[in-house]
Amino acid sequence: MLNIFMEFKSWLEERQFGKSLPETGYPDRFVAIYRAMQQGAPMFKNGDYVTRSRKFAIDHARHQAAVEEEDQMVVRATVAASDVYEAYNPGEYFFGGKPTEGEVVLTIQA
Repeated sequence: MLNIFMEFKSWLEERQFGKSLPETGYPDRFVAIYRAMQQGAPMFKNGDYVTRSRKFAIDHARHQAAVEEEDQMVVRATVAASDVYEAYNPGEYFFGGKPTEGEVVLTIQA
């Protein structure tokens, strides 16, 4: 168990907070991003937390629907990889591009 913790700690320390995906070695020019959010306009705005994992976004939307007791949706968009920056937590990123309309891929009732 200690070995797994040490590997995770090492990986976490290697994260390059604030670097864009291309700066971290991401090879593609474009990337799909997801965001869990309350019902409304499916927009990605500069500074929004996003993830590259559909499952991560769905799990977050389910959690928010249960905790906040408000309907949630998961939104997807394909954006320039240079507009996606590593955030503090593993699996989370910041979107740093122009407002971009996304596609609703799932809605979750509270």
